[in-house]
Amino acid sequence: MKIVVCLKEVPDMETHFRLNADQTAIEPEGLIYKMNPFDECSIEEALKLKEKFQGEVILLTLGPDSAKQTLRKGLAMGADRAIHIHDPIFAHSDAFVTAKALAKSAAMLSADLILTGVQSEDGLNMQTGIMMAELLNLPHTSILTHLEITDGGKKAKVTRELEGGILEEVICDLPAVFTIQTGINVPRYPTLPGIMKAKTKEIKDLKCADLGMNPQEVTKQGTRILKLFHPESGKGAQMIPGDEAAAAKELMRRLKEEAKIL
Repeated sequence: MKIVVCLKEVPDMETHFRLNADQTAIEPEGLIYKMNPFDECSIEEALKLKEKFQGEVILLTLGPDSAKQTLRKGLAMGADRAIHIHDPIFAHSDAFVTAKALAKSAAMLSADLILTGVQSEDGLNMQTGIMMAELLNLPHTSILTHLEITDGGKKAKVTRELEGGILEEVICDLPAVFTIQTGINVPRYPTLPGIMKAKTKEIKDLKCADLGMNPQEVTKQGTRILKLFHPESGKGAQMIPGDEAAAAKELMRRLKEEAKIL
């Protein structure tokens, strides 16, 4: 079984974030990067399938040179090789352009299964994996909390998370694209032998031209950030005095007469 796992490097959320001068992006200087937690779970799920069915796990990312450290971590976890789409023209790509580049790279690999995280911890778009599936004309299921390969590797039985805590079971033909939710597993830590082996594993660089994409379709993006800003502080909480019955009565009055939401 050949499994492609798409991943992304994201800023550590403990980092102090600063906006750039025109407030259109986060200032990159001083940021510490890590592997997207949703993608860690995707790699772990792929490695579990490899251990059961044999085959190959290939990592795929689009990003700057620093993204190689994220790929190395995935290789240290046990993935076999990696592909790094590394071209300055993709520096500010939106989710659609990113999905298009990843899809073109994945199409070259003829994978049995493509896994992505549900979303990236920085963008929270929840779009890239599903867009990839549409571009590849493959079936897809999102927000997986359980994955089981059945019918000799021809189908997958999955459980996906819906709103309100509802779970849905789906049977899907392979090849397919699945987006993985955190909590589906506990990602393994890279071992020292794994870290040493990762240094010799292949990371193949691809440029825009290698994907058959021209600069015009990369720079023509559908999403543009106009402005980022820190959320304004709201008013403080109001404490209603009195016993429970009196406080509840006063709360209902305020909701009806002042807030006018009842």
